[in-house]
Amino acid sequence: MKRDVKKISAALLATVLCMPLLTGYSPVKASEETEDSGAGWETTEEQASSDTSNEFDLPTLGLTVTFPDTLMERMNQGQVIMFTNEIPVEDNSALQYGYLSWCLSEGDQQAMEEIDLEEMPSAGVLGVYRAELADSLDELTGCDEHQELGQSADGVYKYYLSVNTSADETLVEEIQGIKTVITEMADYEQYYGEVDQQPESSVSTVGEFTTQDVNGNTVTQDIFKENELTMVNVFTTWCSPCVAEMPDLEKLYQQMKDRNVGVVGFVLDVLNEDGEIVETDLERAQLLVEKTGVTYPVILPDATYLNGRLMSIEAFPESFFVDQNGNIVGETYSGSGSLEDWLEVVEKELA
Repeated sequence: MKRDVKKISAALLATVLCMPLLTGYSPVKASEETEDSGAGWETTEEQASSDTSNEFDLPTLGLTVTFPDTLMERMNQGQVIMFTNEIPVEDNSALQYGYLSWCLSEGDQQAMEEIDLEEMPSAGVLGVYRAELADSLDELTGCDEHQELGQSADGVYKYYLSVNTSADETLVEEIQGIKTVITEMADYEQYYGEVDQQPESSVSTVGEFTTQDVNGNTVTQDIFKENELTMVNVFTTWCSPCVAEMPDLEKLYQQMKDRNVGVVGFVLDVLNEDGEIVETDLERAQLLVEKTGVTYPVILPDATYLNGRLMSIEAFPESFFVDQNGNIVGETYSGSGSLEDWLEVVEKELA
């Protein structure tokens, strides 16, 4: 499964980040929340009284961040794109550096088409770096002004808030208003296994449901009767590891048809808090299906969220398996994978 991952978070950032972990952030084991995530020190005294509604834990970076209201609102409206990146050391045993970065959006369609955001100019970066990389911040961040926020307890990592002084002035000011608390950094290998298996959910069946796919076609629980085993891939449109693996999931879908194995996707960020379809988000999902070329069904959650099963998702993407009778079987897998990864997983589940 992929370890150095990049994620886009925009329209549903507030809803998704309210989960225990920054769910667009990394493939993680949902059962292993970090109890010490609130420990550490604040970079400024006034952060102790921060509005916790905009406060989120980033365990793999060893940070708790609080976004200004204006920045949060603009991210939720898609006016500002936030993406993240984590680069491991050569043997993948630890983090080399990782960051959150912000840039102005040029419209939803371009944001979806630009899956690789390396070329998009950054207005600011909040990052953690191995101490020996401190002299390379200009190159790593694309910014020209850097404020050191502190370091990890063992001194291995340093934290910086960097801005591009030539970028949009309002966005730069909003980024400078981000409040941070340095916390205990989660163990890198513990969070990034080659295949992260999660404990089985207490929900054992998908139950009866009626919903629709992204094209408006009615879908019921009978979709699972079509194959002996169906892989359910749960994703969001802003999660670039989710997007990156979709072409390989299509290849998996085509290769496993003759063996009675199906693939369906459930896209979670097209409904609002009242369970109503948001047309702009649906259009983004439709565009994503078109751009990635997938032909397997991409479905919206029903009113029950698959008998409650989709409500337990703590990291995207997440995949699990359903048999012909609608029973949830086998293991749960958190994280994106290549065709080879998923072929191996499917063989295991078939066995």
